[in-house]
Amino acid sequence: MRARHPRYGGRSASTWFRLVAAEVSYRLRPLLVNVPLILISVPLVDLFGGPAVASGMPLAMMLVAPWEFARRTASEDELAGAWDFRRALPLSPAMLVATRLGANVGAVALYALVALATALAFPYVRMAVRPEAWPALIASGVGVGLVAVAAFDAFYFRFGYRAMAGALPYLLLPYGAAVLALVVFRGHPAVTAALSAIARAMAWSVAHPAAGAAVLLSGAGAVAAAFWLGASLVVSRRESPGPTRN
Repeated sequence: MRARHPRYGGRSASTWFRLVAAEVSYRLRPLLVNVPLILISVPLVDLFGGPAVASGMPLAMMLVAPWEFARRTASEDELAGAWDFRRALPLSPAMLVATRLGANVGAVALYALVALATALAFPYVRMAVRPEAWPALIASGVGVGLVAVAAFDAFYFRFGYRAMAGALPYLLLPYGAAVLALVVFRGHPAVTAALSAIARAMAWSVAHPAAGAAVLLSGAGAVAAAFWLGASLVVSRRESPGPTRN
């Protein structure tokens, strides 16, 4: 039997599941602290912004809560100097990154369930969306959460925590710019054609709930996997052994 390299052992799925379970158990406090945020945000937004605004909050929380979880865990690692411990483990860089991503995926799933429970608890939220549109909207929210945490980790491993601590507002700037462009150039043929294409895609997703949700989640999963690969390559280059010292 071929011996495994000490830095690249433990690639099996069972090892990964055990590592993710240990990571989640270690991160229970930052994981659960965002649950009240989701439960409180919807009624507060309804109070100040009205039902029309509050109806979109559960889906918005699928982006905000996972990002905040990823930021908190990165902050804890930064304060504790946890990477010095992690780099000493007999695990490959890909496994280390995948373990962190697995914990983030678990956070996305938890926050999605809480957000949906919140939506069902408030009639004005669930009545704002047609029943056949829920699969596409849920898939969109989960997909955005997956991409958000994977992107955070990719940039975190590349640039460090300080660069990512306040990055969310800046990452939302392209979204704001896109909305502004749509408002300013809403009569332009290219904008009209793009909006029509988006509307047709959304209509198809609503008409084919299972297929639409599968396509959305597959696309988000592919983007998240690309970020994971990038993070793994960054960590692998950073942690590659240097010249042996005497």
